[in-house]
Amino acid sequence: MTGRMVLAAVGAAMLSVHLWHAHQHTVMERELETISDDQGFVPVQMPDNAPPDKVMILAPLHCSSEVAKRADALAQYLTEQGIPNVRSSTYMISRVTPDMVPGIERAHSLEPPVVLIDGHGKSNPSADEVVDEYRTDHP
Repeated sequence: MTGRMVLAAVGAAMLSVHLWHAHQHTVMERELETISDDQGFVPVQMPDNAPPDKVMILAPLHCSSEVAKRADALAQYLTEQGIPNVRSSTYMISRVTPDMVPGIERAHSLEPPVVLIDGHGKSNPSADEVVDEYRTDHP
């Protein structure tokens, strides 16, 4: 009987953790919706390695995953459109200040491929959304 009780307690704890994470994800999605621009990009903290005036695409490099393939295709399309871009798999900030934390948290909540443009980011945007967002700030 004790083994079943332990197993039930572990199961209940795992379910609670899962439900809490799902709740946090929903809360973050709602927050992002309220602060997003017309293309769905939200304010984020740009990483140290973000080149100015370029679209940054964050996803695994040299990988055969679907995420990496979408990121590579997006980078190629942007290049063909004359939009400067860079691919990276690294998001790093060496000195975090308290005012950066909300933007960092938003950036970390995005799912790859993540596109960052001049302090705005979005999960897996379409090529047209990226072009529109870039051209809004770089006519």
